[in-house]
Amino acid sequence: MADDSFKQRVYLETSWAVHIAALTFVMLLPTLATLLYFVVLSGSPWMKGVYFGSKVVQFAFPLVWVLAVQRQKIHLTRPAIQSIMPGLLVGVLIVAVGLVAYFGYLKTSPYLQSAPELIGFKITDMGLTSPAMYITFALFLAIPHSLLEEYYWRWFVFGQLRRETPLAIAIFFLLWLSIVRTITVCSWVRRCNSILEVVHHT
Repeated sequence: MADDSFKQRVYLETSWAVHIAALTFVMLLPTLATLLYFVVLSGSPWMKGVYFGSKVVQFAFPLVWVLAVQRQKIHLTRPAIQSIMPGLLVGVLIVAVGLVAYFGYLKTSPYLQSAPELIGFKITDMGLTSPAMYITFALFLAIPHSLLEEYYWRWFVFGQLRRETPLAIAIFFLLWLSIVRTITVCSWVRRCNSILEVVHHT
C-alpha cells in the first residue's frame, strides 16, 4: 500500500541535488567518523580530538542547515502521551533483548573474552584515566548524548528524508545506517581480538 502521507513534490529551499547532498553527508558522517576515530585512529593521540571534533560537526550541522540554509524557525512541542508510551515499550523490549543476549550467550562467548581488556584500551585512548572522568563521560553518553542522537537522527535526518521519500524508505535508511555502524564497531572488536591473541601467544 502506498504511503498516503507522502507527497511526490514538496517545496525545497535548495535545489534537489543540494538537498540530497546534504542528506548523504549527514547519513554518512557518523559512520565515517566512527570508522576513523574508533578503528583507524585506535591507539593514536589524535583519537580523542577527532572524536569530539566530529561530534561538534555532527550536532551543529542540522541547526546551521535549518536556520541558515532553509531559513526555518524551530518550534519545540510538548510530547504527547500517545507517543511516549510506545517509546517506553520499545525501550523496555530493547533492554530485555540485550540482557537475554548477554546472559544467555555473550557473557561466556569467545567473542567477548577480551572485552575487559579492549574496553580498558579504549578508555585510555579517550583519556578517561580517573573514576570521576569515566563516570562523567558515561553520564554524558547516557543522557545528553542520547538526546542529541534523537535530535540528529529522528528530527533532522528522518524529517528531511520524509520530505523526499515515503515513510518505509526513510525507516529503511535509518535501520541500514544503524546496522553499518554496528558492523564498524564489531570490525574493531574482531581486529583487536586478533591482535590480543597474537600478543598473548608471544
